[in-house]
Amino acid sequence: MRAVSFGVSGWTARFDDGFDETSVSSIAAALGQLWSRRHGGAAVAVGYDTRHDSQGYATLVGSILAAYGLTVRVSASACPSPALCCAVAADPACIGGVRVSGSDAPCEYGGISVCGSDGGSVSQRFAKAVDQLVGVAAPVGMDEFDTADLMGPYRACLNRVIKPPGTPHRTLKIVVDPMHGVGAQPLLPLLKELGCDVTLIHGEQREDFGGLHPEAAEPWVDDCEAAVVQGGADLGIVLDGDAMRSAVIDAQGTLVTPHKLIPVLLDHLVRRRHMSGRVVCTMASSAQIRLEAERLKLGFTAVPVGFDRIHDELLDGDVLLGCEEFGGACLPIHLPERDGMLVALLVVESLLRSGQSLAEAVSELEAQIGPMSYGRRDMRLDPAKLRTLSNALPGLNPGIVAGEQPRHVSHADGLKLEFFDDSWLMVRPSRREPTVRIYAEAHSVRRRDKLLNVAIDYVEGGYQQDLLR
Repeated sequence: MRAVSFGVSGWTARFDDGFDETSVSSIAAALGQLWSRRHGGAAVAVGYDTRHDSQGYATLVGSILAAYGLTVRVSASACPSPALCCAVAADPACIGGVRVSGSDAPCEYGGISVCGSDGGSVSQRFAKAVDQLVGVAAPVGMDEFDTADLMGPYRACLNRVIKPPGTPHRTLKIVVDPMHGVGAQPLLPLLKELGCDVTLIHGEQREDFGGLHPEAAEPWVDDCEAAVVQGGADLGIVLDGDAMRSAVIDAQGTLVTPHKLIPVLLDHLVRRRHMSGRVVCTMASSAQIRLEAERLKLGFTAVPVGFDRIHDELLDGDVLLGCEEFGGACLPIHLPERDGMLVALLVVESLLRSGQSLAEAVSELEAQIGPMSYGRRDMRLDPAKLRTLSNALPGLNPGIVAGEQPRHVSHADGLKLEFFDDSWLMVRPSRREPTVRIYAEAHSVRRRDKLLNVAIDYVEGGYQQDLLR
């Protein structure tokens, strides 16, 4: 068996290089040992996506977990990850869930991840315990499990959150693109209940995702952008492979990035739905989220990258919204985990109530907090160089960067430099890949690119502080 590294985000590997029955069985055995030891006889839910033999792997996981005396319920059909999370959270007897899903990874990859009893992230401690058992634990046998409908209850859960306007200003024409994944089945009926005119593309569930990389980002949203323009639609909604994240396209066929969309969503939640609470986002997220939270007089907390860090903040009970830099967002009143369909439905609800177009909503917001340009560059490094960089960053405290003096320097997650005009630069070695991620945001593309370039020069130049000037 190839070595498996299991973290809070689970484990992902290629089908032709490690993702096989032996590895999946060992992970299931590790989970079975831990859960049965701590919660003997408790319930566990198992869901799966449309990838190569995901249903078969889910059956394998369910059979192994059942042999440990757990009450196992495997989804009766391929389902979005948020549906599994909702099923776990809604059942007091359920102590966790297993997702057989590669999420937004290419079709050549499979994945196994776990949610806790509230449907949210498991702790670092739990993930470490699983990791230590994988490759050591062997299944004690296989037993029977039940199947369950997770889709119907999930739609009902979404219906409880979405509040249709009494008299909508207009009917929205929407193109929905689930990227051949599992998101169309629950989303389409809900949009139609809101009175929307819906066109579906890439609706057939396919294990190869029709050649698409099932990530709700450029360039994979191009087909939806074209369909919106050609069909004269008001909006496009793209869901990633397991519907944990979504992207939204405006009527001009332009992707509205999460850095702009999340502030629009916050405005709707506070001004029209009269909700309140703290906003929590990762340190690599847009400054526009913080600026909008401040404008709305909401508390704001930035945490290191990783949705488990956001989940830790949700446990305090005062959070309105949590979001990551990739656009995944959650509302704790619904679920302490990302749900791309909920985000898309709330955007639709906002436009129906306001009568605005999405472009108008973004423009209005930027008039309040100012436009920002966000960028990211990933640089692959060999492990030795990545370790050297990780060791160098904590001691870095530059006085001038790209010609400007930072107003704040943070080493909480790599290195983050914030400037007086709200622009910022972040250099963060990845926890899971031999990659350093460089982020920057500024009020102009020129300033953003200057920040990105000095950080790239710093990495390529052997970590010499003078290169940051």
